[in-house]
Amino acid sequence: ESADEYAEKVLDIDPECADAYLVKLMAELSVRVKENLKSCAQPFDQYNNYKKAYRFGNESFQKELSDYITFINERNEEARLNGLYTNACKILETAKRTSDYSAAKSMFEDIAGYKDSKLKIQECIDKSNELIDNIYTEALELSQTMKISELNNAINLFGELGNWKDSKEMINYCRKKLVDIKIYEDIIFASTYDEIEKMWHKIKNYEDSKLKDLVKNLITKLNNYSEEEKRLSSDRQRISEEIKKLSIFASKKQRQELESNLAEVKNQLIEIQKERKKLFEDKNDQIESILNS
Repeated sequence: ESADEYAEKVLDIDPECADAYLVKLMAELSVRVKENLKSCAQPFDQYNNYKKAYRFGNESFQKELSDYITFINERNEEARLNGLYTNACKILETAKRTSDYSAAKSMFEDIAGYKDSKLKIQECIDKSNELIDNIYTEALELSQTMKISELNNAINLFGELGNWKDSKEMINYCRKKLVDIKIYEDIIFASTYDEIEKMWHKIKNYEDSKLKDLVKNLITKLNNYSEEEKRLSSDRQRISEEIKKLSIFASKKQRQELESNLAEVKNQLIEIQKERKKLFEDKNDQIESILNS
């Protein structure tokens, strides 16, 4: 005969027997020993058999039942809090980003009265601030270069910092430097006077004095070379015509002197071409030096 059936027979005799309702409750919960009721996974005070047992029991009987419920609730709450605390501690211990510290801090705030959660909250704040300072310092160092990859990394790092210090302003600063690099690269690929002149009109109101000075000096030298080429070309044409006009009666010395002058003019034109080529090479070296500084 089952315990539940036995309890039903008792209740047929005494419908207000608290012990009989307790037996039915234990059978419902698959508990064989009364003291093991506190081992149930969840409180059972909403069960009808519990309510009736409590209703018909005396004061000490009621206290015993309510103590089981209190024990289960406190045990489950401790497990819940400890689970949250343990997870928050793991996140704090393995945190690598400010968002990790923020998540851990939020979890500790939810259980602020448990164990040393208040101290852990402050630890999250301190370590987050330390990480933010380190990220800011790294981003600041990267922002001082003229390398595209490092400037992009700086932008990403400043982006992680949100409103920290001047992070937003530094993002704009890095983006402007990326634009600067594009202009520098355009100048590097400029290989003619016309292309250089176009770049000058593009940057003459530019803030970068190094770049403006470089291009302005380049244009000045190219103009000088151009003027010198015109003069030498004119001399070459003049001397060539003079040689052609020499009569057969002209002295050998006179002819040699003109031919020597013509050769000198041609050599000077060749030198100008070499100097112009070197000027463009030096221009690229100067820009590369600025970009890599």
